[in-house]
Amino acid sequence: MVFLATVCHPATGADPLQVASIPGFKDWVVDLRWHPDGRRLACGSYESVVLWSLDEKQNVATLRGISGYATSLLFLADGQQLLVGSYQRIQQFDLKTGKVVREFRGHRGQVTGLALVDENLFLSVSDDQSLRQWTFKGQLDHLWEGDEPITALAYAPKQNLIAMSLGDETRVTRPGELVLLDREEWTLRARLQLHRSAATDVLFSGDGLQVLTSSFDETVIVTRIDQPEPVGIFKEHSRPVNCLAAIPGTGWMVTGSGGRFQKKNELKIWKQATGQVIFTAEPHAERISCLALSPDGKYLATGSHDKTAAVFELQGLGQ
Repeated sequence: MVFLATVCHPATGADPLQVASIPGFKDWVVDLRWHPDGRRLACGSYESVVLWSLDEKQNVATLRGISGYATSLLFLADGQQLLVGSYQRIQQFDLKTGKVVREFRGHRGQVTGLALVDENLFLSVSDDQSLRQWTFKGQLDHLWEGDEPITALAYAPKQNLIAMSLGDETRVTRPGELVLLDREEWTLRARLQLHRSAATDVLFSGDGLQVLTSSFDETVIVTRIDQPEPVGIFKEHSRPVNCLAAIPGTGWMVTGSGGRFQKKNELKIWKQATGQVIFTAEPHAERISCLALSPDGKYLATGSHDKTAAVFELQGLGQ
């Protein structure tokens, strides 16, 4: 396994510019998702989701009636509805009315990930150790059950491949795992113990040839898909790495860290192929819990346990 470069290099283009801070949350910001139009941002917190406008630089709507933390957000393709995963349920909100039009129940724990399959189906995972495929009519279409909490979900449509990160950060001596699942046959492609502690997030690379996992053990591991095995490790964080994002078409990765001790709540941007770090910042007073890239790749949002979110402009990065 290749240890990705640990020497930071200056960016070859403009550094990310913070263009907004989004305060006013009563509790942690635990998930973020950009609207398909790239001009609105959904921010999940405790018992609510705030919709924030990039153009107006202010909150424009709040969705309520959520059970606990809104830990998983997913816009439907038409942008008119939003799925919100929380404790033991998924709610489908109509954004025009702000009302729930459908609920999906079955998970026995916190919903930790959502992914769209097509116009008829979506996936959900939970710390109850299960993966579920639903129809938008509210029917459970498929159930896969594991033996460890599932912390995050990614879906690659071209390969029809599901990736899941596994682990329990309350049991620090248990390893973090990556599971690859063939969605067509619902067969296990691979299950790898990659991390010393819980894996926290999972992401397919832009070319779809690799998958990345972050972990409470302060690392990001790159794994090839065709013959599943780790091929690289990124070790530039000194706190748990909580979230991952990829800037489309650039090969740049974004990671957010923090927790366990104070400070080092860092945002880093680095080259996946080499580990070259081009940007490091500490925009939050507590752990960075979530990241979201706008559909055009021009804006990055960060959410934190300090009860705020931030938005960065990425134009010119790495050019």
